Amino acid sequence: MQRRLLQATVWAVAVAVILIGVPVGILSAVQVRQAIESNLETRTQAIARTVERRVAINALVTEDLLEVWVNEADSSALPVSIRVTPPVVEVSDAEIEVELQAIREDNAVIEAVERPAELGDLIQAKITGETEGRTVISINNRKVVLNEERVNVPGLAAAVVGVAAGETKDTVLVMPDDFEREDLRGKEVAVKIEMTSVSSRTLPELDDNLALAASKFATYAELRDDVAARIRERKIADAARQYEDQIL
Repeated sequence: MQRRLLQATVWAVAVAVILIGVPVGILSAVQVRQAIESNLETRTQAIARTVERRVAINALVTEDLLEVWVNEADSSALPVSIRVTPPVVEVSDAEIEVELQAIREDNAVIEAVERPAELGDLIQAKITGETEGRTVISINNRKVVLNEERVNVPGLAAAVVGVAAGETKDTVLVMPDDFEREDLRGKEVAVKIEMTSVSSRTLPELDDNLALAASKFATYAELRDDVAARIRERKIADAARQYEDQIL
C-alpha cells in the first residue's frame, strides 16, 4: 500500500514541478497535496509532456514525502526537496539504421523466380528434422525468409540454399555444443527439405519513395528524423521507468 502511495506521490510531485515551473526548489506539503488532488490524470499527462519535451523527470524524494501523503494531520511547514535533471539519452546512427533496415524489409518487393533458393529469398517449404526418433524441426509448408536469424536453426538456412521449387533434399545437421536447446547440443539431426516455391525479395532504396510508401512523410529525411524521434521516446520512457523502480 505504501509503495503505491509513494509511487503516485512521486509522479504527482513531478507534475507539480512542471506545472509550477520550478526546476530546482522547495515545495511545501500543501503544494504537494494540491498537485495530487487537483490533477486526476497527472501521470498520463506527465508522461506525454515528458516525451514531447524530451525531458525525463528525476524526483529525489525524502521519506518525509510519504508522511505528507499518509498522514492527514496538517504539516504545511514540512519541506519536500525536488531535483529535476535532464536525461542522458542518446540515439546512435547504428540504432537508426537498424530501424530503417526493418522498414526496408517490411516493404520488400516479392517476385516468384524459377531458380534455386538463395539467402535472403522468401521460400515456402516443408522442412522436418529428426534425431533419436524425435521430430525436433517442423516447418509445415509455410513461408519464411531464408536467413539464419529467421530460420533460427544453425546451418539450416545454408542447407536450403540451392534447392529449387519442386525439389527435395536430405541432409544431416550437427547442432553446436552451445545450442540454446540443451537436449540437442552435439546431436545429429536428419533433415528433409521439400521446396514448394522460391521468391526473390528486392529491398527498396532508402529514399523519398520509401518514405511515401511506408509512412506519412514525403521525404526520406523526414522519415529518418521520425525514426530517431521514436527511438528517443522509447529510451526516455524506459529510463523513466527504470529510475522510478530504483526509487520505489
